[in-house]
Amino acid sequence: MDKDKILKLQIIEEEINEIDDKLKFIEGDLSSIKELKDDLKEIKKTKEEIAWVELKKGIYMPIKIIKGKLLIRLTNKEFIKKPIDETIDLIDENLKKLIETKSFFLEKFGDLESQINGLIEDKEE
Repeated sequence: MDKDKILKLQIIEEEINEIDDKLKFIEGDLSSIKELKDDLKEIKKTKEEIAWVELKKGIYMPIKIIKGKLLIRLTNKEFIKKPIDETIDLIDENLKKLIETKSFFLEKFGDLESQINGLIEDKEE
């Protein structure tokens, strides 16, 4: 295999590694957001007045559940109050965007795989 093809393969490998890292990050976000959505649904239907909220890993604090609105941080300095149903809708929108982003990267991954196959086929000829 000539140096040009080896260089192309190395570049493709770097791109594949970057995409793999992004996909892992997206998967983590998807998992966290789905878990949050499930938790909000549970809070909405619970009759309990006290819930335990995790502050940091393994540290929990009791809180009083007040039905109504949640305080949501949009940016470091900007907060809004939203009912649980609207919050779940926002979460669904974010899930949809993440899934679209994941699909984009998977498609790009497939394109890179095709490029690799093309370079390998060229070598075999």
